[in-house]
Amino acid sequence: CLALGMQRMVRRHALLRRLPAVEALGSATAICSDKTGTLTQNAMTVTQVWTPDTQMAVTGEGYTPEGDFYADKTQVAPAELPASVKLLLQTGLLCNDAYIETSGEEETHRTWRMVGDPTEGALVVAAAKAGYWINDNALTRQAELPFDSERKAMTVVYETAGTALDTGQLGLAAAGTAPLLAMVKGAPDMVLD
Repeated sequence: CLALGMQRMVRRHALLRRLPAVEALGSATAICSDKTGTLTQNAMTVTQVWTPDTQMAVTGEGYTPEGDFYADKTQVAPAELPASVKLLLQTGLLCNDAYIETSGEEETHRTWRMVGDPTEGALVVAAAKAGYWINDNALTRQAELPFDSERKAMTVVYETAGTALDTGQLGLAAAGTAPLLAMVKGAPDMVLD
C-alpha cells in the first residue's frame, strides 16, 4: 500500500526519502511553510544599512551584485557613500568566508551564485554593489577567529604593511601606518561588549 502511495506521489512530482512519510503526508490536510525566499531560493539580501551617522536603503535581489544605495529616497553613488558605510561594507566583505561567482560571459546571460553561508553571501553582495570585491583587495589575511555559537562573532586580522591601502577609503586615519588591521562581525551585544 505504501509503495503504491509512493508511486502516486512521484507522479505528482513529490519526492520522499522514507516510505512511512507517505502515510503521514497522505493524512495531512494543510502544509504551512515559511515564504521568505531563504527556504525556496536559499538567498538572503541586505536591504538596510545602519551606522551611527546614517541609515541607507539598498536595492537589488538575490546574489546579483546590482543595486543602488538610497539615503532619504535620494540615490547615493558608491563613491559618495559616507565613510562609515564604506567601512561597514568592507568589514562585511573582508570578515567573511563566502564569495559569489558568475557563469556566462555575456552580460545578458550572466548568472550569479553564492558559495558559503547565505548571511555572509548577502554581505559580500552588498559590498559588491558599492564596488568592493575581495579580489581587488591588496590585504593579506594573517589570522582568523571563526564564528562560533559561544562567542557569536568572527574576527580576521589582515597585514597592511607594504600594501596600497587607501586609508581614506576605509575611513581609518591611522590604518596606513599600522602593520595589522583587525575586523570583527557578529551579534551586536557580543561585539559591543
